[in-house]
Amino acid sequence: MSSWRFPSPNQSACTLEVGCAFVYVPPNESSTFRVRQCERLGVAIVFTEEEDDCFNAAGVEKTCIQLNGRTIALSLLRRSQWIEMGADIAYVMQTSGTTGTPKIIRVPHTCILPNIIDFRKRLEMTESDTVLLLSPLTFDPSMVEMFLALSSGAKLLIVPSKLKLDLPDFTAVLAQHRPTVVQMTPSLLQLLPIEFVRESLLGADSFVRCMLIGGEPFPISFMQKNRHAHNKTRIFNVYGTTEVSCWATCRELTQSLSQFDDVDLGEPLLGTTVCVRDGFLWIGGAERRCFVDNETEAPELRCTGDRVEIDRNGRIVFVGRDDDQLKRSGMRISLTQIEQLVNSSGLTIGSAACLDPTSKELLLFVCLSEKHDSNWRNDITALLKADLPRYARPTSLLAVQSFPVTKHGKLDKSALLRMWRATVDQSYSSTAIVSFLGDMLDGQAIIDHSATLKTLGVDSLGAARLAAEVDRLSGTSRVTLIAQLLDAKTTVADLIGLARRTVDQIDSSYPKAKRPRLLEGTDGASVGEHSELAHQKHGDSSNSEAENLRASDFNGVVAAQNSEPSASFEIVWAWDSGKCIDASPVVTKSITGEVVAFIGSHSGKFAAVLCENGSIKWCRQLPDRIEATCAVNEDIVAFGCFDGYVYFLSAETGEEIWRYKSGDAVKSTPIFYDQSVIVGSHDRTIYRLDYQNKSCLWSRLLDGGILSSPCVSGTDRQRMVFVATLASTIFALNWIDGAQVWSIKLAKPVFSHLQSLPFSNDQSALIVADVSGRISLLNCDDGAQLVSDELESSIFGAPFVVRTSGQCWRLYLGTDDGRLCCMRLTRRSQTPVYLWNIAVEWTKRLTTGLTRSPLAFGWDRIAEKCLPFYSHAMNEWPLKGSVSSYNDTIGDLRDNDLCSSQTLCCVAIARDGVGVLLNENGVEMGEFRLPGACFSSPVVVDGGVVVGCRDNNLYYLKLHSLSKSAPSLSLDEQNRPLDERASDR
Repeated sequence: MSSWRFPSPNQSACTLEVGCAFVYVPPNESSTFRVRQCERLGVAIVFTEEEDDCFNAAGVEKTCIQLNGRTIALSLLRRSQWIEMGADIAYVMQTSGTTGTPKIIRVPHTCILPNIIDFRKRLEMTESDTVLLLSPLTFDPSMVEMFLALSSGAKLLIVPSKLKLDLPDFTAVLAQHRPTVVQMTPSLLQLLPIEFVRESLLGADSFVRCMLIGGEPFPISFMQKNRHAHNKTRIFNVYGTTEVSCWATCRELTQSLSQFDDVDLGEPLLGTTVCVRDGFLWIGGAERRCFVDNETEAPELRCTGDRVEIDRNGRIVFVGRDDDQLKRSGMRISLTQIEQLVNSSGLTIGSAACLDPTSKELLLFVCLSEKHDSNWRNDITALLKADLPRYARPTSLLAVQSFPVTKHGKLDKSALLRMWRATVDQSYSSTAIVSFLGDMLDGQAIIDHSATLKTLGVDSLGAARLAAEVDRLSGTSRVTLIAQLLDAKTTVADLIGLARRTVDQIDSSYPKAKRPRLLEGTDGASVGEHSELAHQKHGDSSNSEAENLRASDFNGVVAAQNSEPSASFEIVWAWDSGKCIDASPVVTKSITGEVVAFIGSHSGKFAAVLCENGSIKWCRQLPDRIEATCAVNEDIVAFGCFDGYVYFLSAETGEEIWRYKSGDAVKSTPIFYDQSVIVGSHDRTIYRLDYQNKSCLWSRLLDGGILSSPCVSGTDRQRMVFVATLASTIFALNWIDGAQVWSIKLAKPVFSHLQSLPFSNDQSALIVADVSGRISLLNCDDGAQLVSDELESSIFGAPFVVRTSGQCWRLYLGTDDGRLCCMRLTRRSQTPVYLWNIAVEWTKRLTTGLTRSPLAFGWDRIAEKCLPFYSHAMNEWPLKGSVSSYNDTIGDLRDNDLCSSQTLCCVAIARDGVGVLLNENGVEMGEFRLPGACFSSPVVVDGGVVVGCRDNNLYYLKLHSLSKSAPSLSLDEQNRPLDERASDR
């Protein structure tokens, strides 16, 4: 066994020369872990550096020798621990499996040799090549790197682990030695400085001749965006498992990357058999067999646990990991293994491990047994350190009193993740962040705050863990923070400063009043019982006041449950965008009279879909994800993309008119106003763009990223742009030049769109809903608060506002804890001032929380037709023919007046895809369920609803009226100009 900090291939070659197998255990693991590793593997001899004394136990013979100027200790372990490997075994790897203990993989020469022969021929290796040994020796691709160079007579460039942590020095070494064959994971590739990737690795004059990318799904969008058109590097997508070490399939991307929506797994390598059974990939071969654990006979084929599909061209395409197995930083982790390990300790009566898809943190929830004491956290942490490698250890350990279940009685891991996010308190003190750092580094006492993170041993995974801990709701880029933490000069004091600055900008998105009670004897990182999630099944239709609403929560009343719904829905058509849809559709009538829905997708597709039958009018493929809702004005559609551009397309043909580059992803919806567009970017800048003359009129750098969409309001004397940042600040900027007029600091960030509410001829108010659950009405002139109310749960979608009389409005909005609320906002005269009041009229409990806005519309009981309302979500004075980037069309709220023959209706869709149709009193008239989760707002169109879904589809659901109180929606009325509708009324 080798345990060097800077290993040499000589050790491996010499070991093989004498007919022995080798295994590598990294020295940065705990001493207990290394000793147990040797016991499991039956190691006979250990090569270590002299200062490593973890093998100085009784009965161990140790000899020190000098080799190449270095002192090496050879420890001969107890003979009783030895295990005969057999002459054909080349090396041993250890990985996680579906059992409670790690798998020991014994790799024969006959299994790895075909890989070396295949790649040596496929890559056309020569003595002039330089192979980069980049993979850690615990990751079996390192065997390919090492033996590919040795068998070809090529040079092997070995990069010390510490040097990999210093990205500037690491890239300088690569630029100096110019390796021609490089193998890496997508995560590592995307961690490198983007300028280095574009110029040196994927540039026109790249020194890399061949690049193998594997261990994770191929990063096609990243490659498309950053590879130079004249780059000649041969790029391969490789796939394999440790159980059939190392690679099994390979696909060379011989065509332009723009030809691919995804990259298939490719063809089997030499001696490899690949087949698909019941949707799962099986790999192996007559000679390509490894021995797992105590196997004496290895099967010819093994199930990888990866779900795949065979497309119409016969290509095998990766779909995802099976069940609890996942890959993190290129290494496979079994959640079941973690749970079984903890459950075997006797400290818990149950545990659940899961990965937070947002922060990529590995979380472990435990329900403690009665015999636990105040040291339970230390005991479980010690157990994890002793039995799991660092990459497989949970980053956060939390205690719960009971586990939430789904309506089918199964563990609800989604609810656990919500509980985790609800308890995240980012008010870190220096003691808390330093304590986290110490725990992460195997219990080191961090005393010297001037010490650099590099010298303390913080690697790229550690930097990612630290970044996730201080940047959970970051207004800055995660990549930026990781780069700062990996800088060789960053100290512990700098880390504390970064944590404080992040916390100052972005606080927790959940109000403290709603946080679950912590268990006694736990610290602030533990989760207690969540009263709704732990004991109540989702979808409970009971409407008792105790279950749906605490009487003290609101001044309003609880909506009654309608036992006989009067309407139903059916899916008429669906358009598959290729990946999930988080944007809301925008529907308008084209110049040819077609009713068109505009929608963007995470696949990078932006399409105009005909509402009549779901067919495509046109579709554009962009290089990155589209999350923001678009805006449409006459024949121009504008939207932002994750590639940092704001795109302007022809609404009729999809032809690009112009694009403007910002400094980061654009997640904010653009606003058309006075022949220009206002849009915010994650680069903390708000832009005013002249799309006709293709120029930027002005830009203003603010204090945080911009997710919320801005709005424009004011008088001719002082027209202003209002924008909210993730640093919890509201800015009022001059429309002409972007100069700041005023700003106010909120307690929490704002994710929802800002809305301007005109309440007199020359006065407007600003509606602000922040993530703490506070609804505020601010004076547009100076930012003074007019009125506010607390809903005590996060609000992510803007209220849909309907004017019901001269100085009275209704606000429909959803909360993250699953309530749809109808609030009444009034303004009345009381000399010498006007008084504002806001209160909840009714609330409806949904299955889960709402991420986007509900939709309100009017039903004319006499004319029996729909009267769409226009939530004043963006502008006070819309251009004629303009179409909103949220819900239907923009209009002055004064156009939403109701007469006596009209009834308010509301459609809301919860995050789990369950939607409801309610009447003006909150009584349910109908229900529907989308096939997937929903982060999109619905649009009422032609007697139905158009909405995006996270199952990749845009849906049209037809509303079937079962009584005359239910709406029959009129498309013509919805698309009539504002002035015509106003004159009719």
